Amino acid sequence: MTDSVEAAGAPCRLIKGFATPAEIDALTRLIQAHTSLFMETSGKGRLGPRYRIIQGEQIRTELTDILDFGARRVRPAVEQLAGHELAESGLIAATRVQAFDHRDHDFRWHFDTHPYTCLLTLWNHNNSETHVISPRLSRALRFALYPLYPFPRIFDVVPYRRYAMAVGDLTGCCTAAWLWQTAVGESLSPTASLRRDRS
Repeated sequence: MTDSVEAAGAPCRLIKGFATPAEIDALTRLIQAHTSLFMETSGKGRLGPRYRIIQGEQIRTELTDILDFGARRVRPAVEQLAGHELAESGLIAATRVQAFDHRDHDFRWHFDTHPYTCLLTLWNHNNSETHVISPRLSRALRFALYPLYPFPRIFDVVPYRRYAMAVGDLTGCCTAAWLWQTAVGESLSPTASLRRDRS
């Protein structure tokens, strides 16, 4: 496991201090004023990731400042990671707010359907991290992932890279090729991130 800030052009990159304190404060105040939009999710048969979420549809209709921030600030960073211009994902879930603030919340090992994903950390009081398995090992594990899905901790024995996320940090990954998870800290203090997916 390696704590890392990747160079530009790497498949996964952590940009420390990407958002300014003023930007984080504005986004946090906006979200805290709309906490009623959060919904609990646990996936099919309660086997999927467990967390609270504000879905893309609510963001598009009631939190348009988040979309503006994503277009102005996050999109250029994702395109720099990809090395080319990217199309806007048509999925409603392309932009969302995720919160991990209960003991049973997690975002287990998985592959994304989007080629690129960015996570902007809004607050992280429980020291949550993003864990990423290399593309080579991810390819080898792809066919074992879903038969072993009820036992997600089994993949913790595989070497992975750790990205410790502070407030304002942006983590961008080519997530279709990497097996990854959000590992939630042991305390009950909350973590929240703004997620934006790109095709």
